[in-house]
Amino acid sequence: MSRVVRERVEPKKLVLKRYRGDKSYIIAGSETEVKHGQVMAMKSTDGKLYAYSEEGTEGLNIPIGVYTGVSKKSTTDFGGSITTFADVSKTEVVGISFETNFTAVIELQKMGTYVIEEIEGKEVNE
Repeated sequence: MSRVVRERVEPKKLVLKRYRGDKSYIIAGSETEVKHGQVMAMKSTDGKLYAYSEEGTEGLNIPIGVYTGVSKKSTTDFGGSITTFADVSKTEVVGISFETNFTAVIELQKMGTYVIEEIEGKEVNE
């Protein structure tokens, strides 16, 4: 029998400027937490998203976007969203060493996600 557990979670807002809506993907279940702002990559063998890894294989070393959902640890696959065509504040991004991994930043740019130093503008209440 299934059971629904409701939790109140105050999501951390990713500092970003969107030019197009996020895309939904299947994120592979794992023992490690997928963090808000985590750089994600798609595994070529199953088409699911995993946390980006500079030393990864099967496509896990090619970032495709930044996870915009609530930080989550799940051993089963779940639906999540990543950025498409957005500017993201460098301080909010998890999983890339900006001092050494220039290739990852270039790959994110190819996918439309630009990691920048600071996003200027006024705060909008949703």
